[in-house]
Amino acid sequence: MKLLIIFLCLLISSVGFSKEYVGDKILQLDEYRFTPHISADAVTRKQWGMSFQQSVGSNLNTNAFLKSLTVAVTDRVELGTVPAYYFVENHIFNISAKYNFWRTREYVWAVGFSTAFFDIEDDGLQEDSLIYNIGALQLLLNYFPDWTHFSFGLNLNIVNDTVRGLDANQNTVLQAGDAVLELGVDVSHSIGDNTDLTYGFGFSRESGVTTFEEVHFGLGASARWYRPGKFFSTPTVGFHYTPEIENIELLISTAIF
Repeated sequence: MKLLIIFLCLLISSVGFSKEYVGDKILQLDEYRFTPHISADAVTRKQWGMSFQQSVGSNLNTNAFLKSLTVAVTDRVELGTVPAYYFVENHIFNISAKYNFWRTREYVWAVGFSTAFFDIEDDGLQEDSLIYNIGALQLLLNYFPDWTHFSFGLNLNIVNDTVRGLDANQNTVLQAGDAVLELGVDVSHSIGDNTDLTYGFGFSRESGVTTFEEVHFGLGASARWYRPGKFFSTPTVGFHYTPEIENIELLISTAIF
């Protein structure tokens, strides 16, 4: 809940500062080409565009089945949900949001928020008396400098969780977990008219689902093919290696249209 309040404050305060480049050239959304690996797109899709991507607060290690189905409700705001969670018996609700509050020809900034709720059953407690909530706050930057053909991405995630409810004696239970910080940096460049290659490194949780996981350094690469106007318009594949646990993760994502 605290993360939701922070996100809403950032959203309200940034509305008055939303900026778009007004110089010699105003870039259209389709002209921003950035392929994330460990970071994420700060550029939102055109209104009603749909994509299948990492939910805010997850990371590149998160199972592909736990990606978020996202819809751009405006050119600056995306809303999403993880469909797979609705097949989990104790799942209650989950939602994510991303707001692109600053957009110039070189710099694109966005903030994101996600929250998910699950029932918990425990011995000695009333059935369904406890609720587990995990939430995340995200800050994103995509940088497109004039002085090079490379573009850069930065991703900062803060993930926290709480358990709240009533015990068998109707006493309030409230347990807050420790916040987990994740950081990722990407460097991307074009290797063809419709193909980008990105190298990334950073610190992320082992599976990107809970706050109980260890955070490890990892690095890898992703390639994206751009197919404007076509179904599955940005198919992306890659791999990510985590040396400390000797794990290689296969990455797959795409915009639907």
